[in-house]
Order: sequence, then structure tokens, then C-alpha cells
Amino acid sequence: MPNLLVSLPKTAIISSKEERQTYLKGFKWQITHTDGHVTSHKLLEYINKRTGRNVEHKVSLTDALTVIGTLFAAAAFFIIIFRQFRSFFLNTKVWFIGSIAIYAICMSGVVYNIIHNIPFTTMDRNGNVEWISNQNRMQLGAEGVIMSGAISLAGILFIIVSRLTAISGNSSVNRFIYIVLFVFTLLVIWAIEDVYKKKGWYNPRFYPPENYVQGPLMKDQGNSI
Repeated sequence: MPNLLVSLPKTAIISSKEERQTYLKGFKWQITHTDGHVTSHKLLEYINKRTGRNVEHKVSLTDALTVIGTLFAAAAFFIIIFRQFRSFFLNTKVWFIGSIAIYAICMSGVVYNIIHNIPFTTMDRNGNVEWISNQNRMQLGAEGVIMSGAISLAGILFIIVSRLTAISGNSSVNRFIYIVLFVFTLLVIWAIEDVYKKKGWYNPRFYPPENYVQGPLMKDQGNSI
């Protein structure tokens, strides 16, 4: 179903074809791949919003029992796995590595890319491969993976640099490693900022204009952060 048109039981006086198209456009939902998986809940929500109704989607007893049974089965499965490998799941190193992996995956937008069918890369008019989207609120698959990896790497480097101070001794080798890691961390951060600068004016190096009203939040001129 590529389109969903919702009509209202009202009479509208339309004098031209252009006004008619504009009037009907407000009741039309042109469903595309960017809308993700269109469920019956989304369709009913769209219709209720434009008709002023409050029709509820009633789930059958079989579907409700299936969902509840699946949740209980999954919970029982994870409890059994946890009891069998309790020492593994309580290991702090496992939690540290798992947290980094979860953080990188969530920050890369993998789920968003899958739902909206975002391409991994694109081609420009000259046939060159592009992995960075030039829009602030859009991204490509490769862009998310590379940027999340770079940001995670910068955080890990900060941790490593802070841990180096606990190493005993002030040998020249330790100081050389410290300087190299610090410089490498700085280069990674600069690379991350350069990508943000290419995507638009809103980047980590953005400063408000000189006439911006400073002070309490009530004097804010409308910037959304």
C-alpha cells in the first residue's frame, strides 16, 4: 500500500485545482522506506490523528498469550544461562568490553540503518565513493561505524593514558609512550571534529554569534541543543 488517504465528512469550498491538491495533501500519507516497518498501530494512529477519533487496536487473546509466553521463555532461558556461567557474567573485564561494544553499536546507528534501509556508502556525480552524508540529521552506514569506532577509540586512549600514570618509574621509555599516546589521541579527536565540520555548521567548534544574549535560560533566543 504505497499511499494512505484519510477523508473527513466535511464540505470544503475549493476554487481551483491547485487548492484541491493542497487540501488533499494534508490527508495523504505517502508511505516510503524511510517510514520503516509500517504496522497496524502506525496506520491507526495516523487515522485517529486526522479524524479526531480514538479507535483502539484490540489484540486477540492468542496473540497476547503468544507474546507473554515468548517473554517468559526468554527470561527462563537467560536465567539458566546466567546460573551456568555465573562467574563469566560477573567478570568486570567482560562488563567493560561488553559496555564498549554496546556503546559503539548504539552510537553507530545500526538499528536505525536497518529499519530505514540506509545504504552503507553512496556515489557522487563523479563516480567517487562517499561514506559521509552532507546533512546534519542524516548519516550513511559506513559513517556511523567509522565515527562510533573513532569516538570509542578516543575514549579508550584516554583510559590508557590515565592508567600509564600508575606505572612505577620515570624511565624515558614510559614518557615516550605517554607522549605518543597523547598525540595520537589528539589526532583522533581532530579527525572526529573535522567530520562534524564537513556535515554542517553545528559542530564541536561552533561558537554563538557576538549578539547572542547571554544569561539565564529564559533569555535564550531559541537554540535547540
